[in-house]
Amino acid sequence: MREVEVRDYHACPTLHIDGRPVTGLMHWKWNVEEVDAANFGRCGVQLFSFIGQLWLGPGPDPSQPVVYGDVQTPFPAMKPEVIDRTMRTLLAGNPDVLVLPRIRMVPPEWWKQANPGEMMVHYSLDKREFMRGTLAAVTSSRWLADATRALITTVEYFEEHWGERVIGYHTGFGQCAEHAYFWGNVISDYSTPQLRAFREWLRGKYGSVDALRLAWGQPTLDFATVEFPPPESVLGAATSMSPLMLGEGSRWRVDFQQFSAEAMADSVILQARTVKRTLARLGRRKVYSTFYGYMNLEANSGAHFAVGHNAQQRVLNSPDVDMICAPISYAARQPGGFSLGQVLPGSIGVHGKLYYGEDDTGTHLANSHHGFVASDVDSAIHNLRRNFLEIWRSGGTLWWMDLRGQGWFYDEALLAEITRLRQFADETLARRQSTAEIAVFASDRSEHAMRGYPLRFAGLFIEQQLHEIAAIGAPYDVFRIEDLPELVKQGRLQQYRFCVVLNAFMVDDALLRLMRERLCAEGRTVLWFYAPGMVHEDNCDVERVKALTGMDFALIRHGKASMLTETWLDGRRVVYGYSGNLFPRLTGKDPSADSLGYYVEGTGIVAPGTGDGAALMSKRLSDWRSIWSSSPGMPSALLAHFAAEAGVHLYGRRGDQFLAGPGWLGVHAKCGGELTISLPAPATLRDAISGDEIARNSRTCTVTTTRGETRLFLLE
Repeated sequence: MREVEVRDYHACPTLHIDGRPVTGLMHWKWNVEEVDAANFGRCGVQLFSFIGQLWLGPGPDPSQPVVYGDVQTPFPAMKPEVIDRTMRTLLAGNPDVLVLPRIRMVPPEWWKQANPGEMMVHYSLDKREFMRGTLAAVTSSRWLADATRALITTVEYFEEHWGERVIGYHTGFGQCAEHAYFWGNVISDYSTPQLRAFREWLRGKYGSVDALRLAWGQPTLDFATVEFPPPESVLGAATSMSPLMLGEGSRWRVDFQQFSAEAMADSVILQARTVKRTLARLGRRKVYSTFYGYMNLEANSGAHFAVGHNAQQRVLNSPDVDMICAPISYAARQPGGFSLGQVLPGSIGVHGKLYYGEDDTGTHLANSHHGFVASDVDSAIHNLRRNFLEIWRSGGTLWWMDLRGQGWFYDEALLAEITRLRQFADETLARRQSTAEIAVFASDRSEHAMRGYPLRFAGLFIEQQLHEIAAIGAPYDVFRIEDLPELVKQGRLQQYRFCVVLNAFMVDDALLRLMRERLCAEGRTVLWFYAPGMVHEDNCDVERVKALTGMDFALIRHGKASMLTETWLDGRRVVYGYSGNLFPRLTGKDPSADSLGYYVEGTGIVAPGTGDGAALMSKRLSDWRSIWSSSPGMPSALLAHFAAEAGVHLYGRRGDQFLAGPGWLGVHAKCGGELTISLPAPATLRDAISGDEIARNSRTCTVTTTRGETRLFLLE
């Protein structure tokens, strides 16, 4: 029987099938036809994924059709006859096909009608009212029992009948089977099963009711009667608000968000354990794959409250989880945009798991919009190439997804490009080690203390800042700051010269100390945003910010001013930041630091004892440089300036996205015209597509680009 696992290959987690490392490249389509397997088989892509709803049986009335009402796409139930038909179709198109079945762990309508009290309950931020969800609560013991039973049966059937063709299983609770409570403007979940679980979680965290009462500041609390925080308590005023939940009552709200994330993470672990134990009982060794860890969500989406993905340590620590998946970021897929992960690929790899990117970008053959639809085949090709190179460079792999089942890849030019990318992947499988000199850190724990409505601060500090980082002109790796201990243990920090800390507002004492001792060292430059480490015991602790940054600050708790920063780059004034009224905030008052920028609206900030209104400061310490910016949204030109000063090699200064690996270089063009490329050492630069020599034994060359073009070069 086939054996499949993820283990390191040349220091990168890699899919191994029967002991052989493989690229993992895959096609995904829900309404499988022979031609799909045949087309991708001709490209050398033998892996295929298809989807089906969890089959719980026919329900109480077998004469009635089984309906799943949570999606518009009519995904079939993953029952024996559907499994058999799909597998025969795939094998008819490609006898060498291997599959990763994707099972949507959602209840059919008959189950929902029989168990109305087990369903999720959301609070709509648009209507300001509660609404019953379409999915079962992930803490419902009845649902979990029924779902795991059905999952075991499904795995057993696949293994008995098609085990030689199956490499593993991909499952998911939640909306879109992505372990999200809801995608949209809601707070979740307020169901009865979730409340029972919340009370048990609080008992486990605090141990005694006295400890709970002290933490929440509510002297009459009891574990048996505690309630969820009311939805309005996690919201802020639209005119003036804090991005953080601070002060009286904040622990109640932070606990709710932490619990919600951990409950979702535990549902992932349950599925993984169920699959792996079933496989072990059958004597099989295969992989388990899941969606989890989305942090780079759309900045203007309300989903930050309802995603449930901010308990990543639990999933990353699970020995039963082999592959962590996510669609690429949706916000900037257009030609001339960016390819970014929604997850943090660096952290996935550090934990020995394989990052699988889902490229569901519409090609020119798509007839419905999903993020982006290419205007013609050339645009589709350059988007495919850009997205592949970013995922591949980050140590991951991907599946090309025909999301709507419309034949998005029925074009010989597209298939030729997929063949080229597959060949490139084969040739560079042993050369995927990171060459980045920039490390970016985000904190999922800090998300528990962040507000998400009406202003999406998580997106402000993460997605919109990542867009600017991607335009620096150099590759970068993205990690959780909570994984710093693992990076130190593996000796990974040494390669990074410039570190950007996006949202580490709430870190414990041990992590703060490690950041100060190991991150802030070895000649590195560390850039901090807003208030690193400030949230402590539900309040602002400026001393912790000083301890991290090495600089002195004044805390401004209230005011009426935008958080726009003005600075000067090459003698010209540049303004960036957030135009709304955001407090509390810090202002620099360190005479030993260099003030590089100031609040545009400093009235009420500049005063005796609070400094000169500095909003951007730099300080050189014993063996590192600290840069602090109050405002997020720092533009790429300023980031590139600081990166270059830190000793980072910049391949270009035009704002294009550069994607680099050992012996190769990709660039996605932001604009048309001449692009000067700088190499870290003399090399011969060859176009990987045409084979043309661009430059010989040179450190610089100039190429002509058009906006949205993705060029791929080999360095010899």
